[in-house]
Amino acid sequence: MLRKEQSVFCKVLKKSIYLSPQIRQLIRQCDTEGLAINALLPMYHCMHTPGGPLQYSLEGHPFAPFGVGITSNAKYLISVSNIFIIWDLTNGDVYRQVGRNS
Repeated sequence: MLRKEQSVFCKVLKKSIYLSPQIRQLIRQCDTEGLAINALLPMYHCMHTPGGPLQYSLEGHPFAPFGVGITSNAKYLISVSNIFIIWDLTNGDVYRQVGRNS
């Protein structure tokens, strides 16, 4: 959507919100009761996992990793916390670990 079209759409949407008492009431109700009573539950599974189901759980860091990267050949994943761990993506095993006591 172009910026001009987006701007016009936003103006129309804002105008309809202010003019419609039902929408104003719904927004007020969501603000006051929405956190205590979540009425918007999906009837069926609608969130599909990108690329399919989980294949491997990469566990090995004593602290939360703050960086990840994949090698150019997509064979290894490198994760970084207080140590570096190189993961083999073909089987999910640790290929190499680099840290203080390695």
